[in-house]
Amino acid sequence: MKRSPKPVQFIDDVSTLLSKATALHNSLRPAVDDIPQINQAAEECTLLARSMNDLGLAEQARDRARRKWERLQKLIKRKLKRLTAHKSNVTQFAAELSYVLAYAPVEPTQLRTIRDEIERLGFPAQNTAGILWQNTARNLAIVVRTSVITSKAANDYHFKTGQQK
Repeated sequence: MKRSPKPVQFIDDVSTLLSKATALHNSLRPAVDDIPQINQAAEECTLLARSMNDLGLAEQARDRARRKWERLQKLIKRKLKRLTAHKSNVTQFAAELSYVLAYAPVEPTQLRTIRDEIERLGFPAQNTAGILWQNTARNLAIVVRTSVITSKAANDYHFKTGQQK
């Protein structure tokens, strides 16, 4: 999406960014919605691991625990794969967002305020373990909402100042 940082082109870039953010959010949201199920399965696996190793339980009970643990591990792996498949798209979008924000006009003030709000999000949300998927999805929804406002504000400003595309 490399373009020259002319204010008029900013409107086009925000529109492009908005469509990418919307598509990314729509594809990421269902995977993020699986996180509570992943966490619950992981907790259950911890309990099952204790049962699998409990020599006080009958062999049959330990085998049932092991089989259920294996099913839950497959579920966790499948859902995490679905989630982490979005990593490169999120990373690329973050780079494009950063580029557009770097040359966002400071006038009108509303654009500067929106840029500051998006920059405060720290998109994508991360910690030392990697991307915080739920926070990233929430922040992406904020980016979509603010991109709509940004696009309108930029269009209004350029209309008022008489600049042509």
